Amino acid sequence: MVKMRFGAPYAPPVAWLVMIARRPRLAMRSYKPSQMPADRRTIDKLYRVQESVNASIRYQADARGDVWGVLAWRKIWGLTGQRWIKVGDCDDYAAEKLRRLLRLEFGGSLRLILCRYDRIGHLVLVCETAETTYVLDNRKDGIWPWDDPTFSSYRWIAASVPGSLRWARVVKSTTLEDLARRVT
Repeated sequence: MVKMRFGAPYAPPVAWLVMIARRPRLAMRSYKPSQMPADRRTIDKLYRVQESVNASIRYQADARGDVWGVLAWRKIWGLTGQRWIKVGDCDDYAAEKLRRLLRLEFGGSLRLILCRYDRIGHLVLVCETAETTYVLDNRKDGIWPWDDPTFSSYRWIAASVPGSLRWARVVKSTTLEDLARRVT
């Protein structure tokens, strides 16, 4: 497994700037970049947050522009009458996972990642551990290392930088050591 690497600065997405103006804690300015231990407790917490958030929100694209981290409520009718459900798109899932994991003290190990999937912009949350970078994605069940074949169709673009308002480009790893790890 290989850890995700970051390079040149990247202009922060406007939707992210709007989100952190509304919810400053999600900017993670008080955290220094760090990593979590790659132990069973960490993996279990990540998995529980991934599964509970994915189950608690119904996917629905933003109707008017892209507003990150603002879950909407929609009334639906079922056999037992009407009820309200939370709806949102990829950025809403990622922001909710970020919020919950910050409460669990994951802090500087978390990053929002911009990527492209099927030529469409997408946002996921990742967690840096001592072993690898794990992805929490609303399109997937479970959590996966970022370099897993599950994500072969993803194009990783940029990541938020904990402890600052900056973003950085994702760098494809090409060292011989990293390539050897992928082969074995």
